[in-house]
Amino acid sequence: MSSSGTEEPPSGKRPKLNPDQSNPESHCQHFVQRKKRFCKMTVARGKSYCGEHDVHASENADRIPCPLDPKHSVSAAKLEKHLKICNAKEVDRPAFIEPGVNALSDYEDDQEDVAAGLKLADVPDDELKAAIEKISKLYDDSRIGMIDQLLKEHPAFKQELANESYGPQTLKHLVQSASLLGIIEHEGFLQSETAFVEFGAGKGQVAFWLATILQQSALINTKVLLVDRASHRHKKDNKIEDRELIQRVRADIADLVLNKLELGAIRNVVGVGKHLCGGATDL
Repeated sequence: MSSSGTEEPPSGKRPKLNPDQSNPESHCQHFVQRKKRFCKMTVARGKSYCGEHDVHASENADRIPCPLDPKHSVSAAKLEKHLKICNAKEVDRPAFIEPGVNALSDYEDDQEDVAAGLKLADVPDDELKAAIEKISKLYDDSRIGMIDQLLKEHPAFKQELANESYGPQTLKHLVQSASLLGIIEHEGFLQSETAFVEFGAGKGQVAFWLATILQQSALINTKVLLVDRASHRHKKDNKIEDRELIQRVRADIADLVLNKLELGAIRNVVGVGKHLCGGATDL
């Protein structure tokens, strides 16, 4: 902490700029090590820290961890009011959400590990070694051998893939999407009365191109469903004109009951995923 009473970021890494450059003192001067930036909360006049980080202030001596989310604290005197507006407050779940319905029996234990921020480095060596040996044995016993490759490219991507202004990162994602949709066409999955579910949709590039292809086809009663547990900005599916064709669902795959979604006159469901993380790779 500097002589002025505010914290200084560690040397060697330049912190992100304060949210309010015109008046930096209006924001908390606590440096969040994990995010490599200052806290963005505003402060009261004459204060250097927000209520969360001003641990030395006498009026904050009664602060306790929030019962809904211990990652932040709240004044004990204002707890009742806080619980009514806390962002961690559980809302009514839709019918298609059933926690852990697609997970294994140890789902709750896994969730506790996630909440606790369990890292690979924290796993005991004997447990890690046992897991590696188990995976190696299963692989050897299965005799999987070489995995067949099927490389396709949907013609809808021809112009985009030829765009010389695109960098390697953009082209990489386009090539992957073009291949996935080329395989969908090759396998005869582009049919009427079909719902296409993109798992781990992210910003929705695959779904965008799939919806574009469906809009240009003569197929009827089709649906493109995007499933992702996170909320994203600049979603590509927002550019699809036919809003009846697109449906985005914020849900963890572990909790999603597909047959409880209202998909209309649908007879077939085709799943697609370009990038799945963590336990979702078991899909």
